Amino acid sequence: MQLRTNPIPPTNTTTIYIGTNANQLPADLALRETFRQLSPQSYALAIGEQGELRYCLKIEPSASYEKCLEAARKLSHNSWNHWSENLVLDNCLQENSNQQLSAIAAGLSQGRYKIGKWKSTAAADQSDFNLYLRRKGTLITDNSSSDPLLGGQGTDHSKLISAIRQSLILAEIELRIMDLVNAPANHKRPQDLAKWAEDSARTYNYRAEIFDKAACAEMGMHALLSVNRGSEDGAHLIVLEYRAKDAPAGPPTALVGKGVTFDTGGL
Repeated sequence: MQLRTNPIPPTNTTTIYIGTNANQLPADLALRETFRQLSPQSYALAIGEQGELRYCLKIEPSASYEKCLEAARKLSHNSWNHWSENLVLDNCLQENSNQQLSAIAAGLSQGRYKIGKWKSTAAADQSDFNLYLRRKGTLITDNSSSDPLLGGQGTDHSKLISAIRQSLILAEIELRIMDLVNAPANHKRPQDLAKWAEDSARTYNYRAEIFDKAACAEMGMHALLSVNRGSEDGAHLIVLEYRAKDAPAGPPTALVGKGVTFDTGGL
């Protein structure tokens, strides 16, 4: 899912309105009466002009990041395969936060996930969408003027756009991780994980250094290699490094993990 700030195409769109009560929705929206009956974090659907799909997502002003994420993910999971390629998110709330809107965007992206990629009859493709933002019907662009009601008091559009783009990147990474977790063992051997790391590093601009079995032996990693003797696939050590441009001076943060890709039988 990609956030767009260019004009919305006049056709082939699906619109999701975010609100707390029916009075916040457009006056001509057929969903207003149905919306009054919704419980928090619920949604309704109507067919607009020229077959346009219109959804209403009910979000309370105090809703947490997790609640917003859950509501949007549920809506997306149940309906994304009916959406048009251009998805319009129209914020009708009186006030909100960047965090809430970022959670909704991430939930819409994550909800597309379908288990079954590795089946002989694969699940439906996770179609991509162009995401557009509106504030009560007005398109939000990189050049939009500041609006205190958009993204919280005193927050301008550029901060909201940046926050949503970051949330969509993280959501896409989580989708890739979910594919990896759900992959069968013969698709996530040490060499498969090493290639995955290299591909990810190239895509997201960080460094990946891979040490194969011979390199591990040269470094004296005998404990690792002892466990690896139970597998027909050679061990790999994956070192990932990310250096932010504005990172403060000081020692690095190091995280250490392990990935055993076969049944060690107690080794």
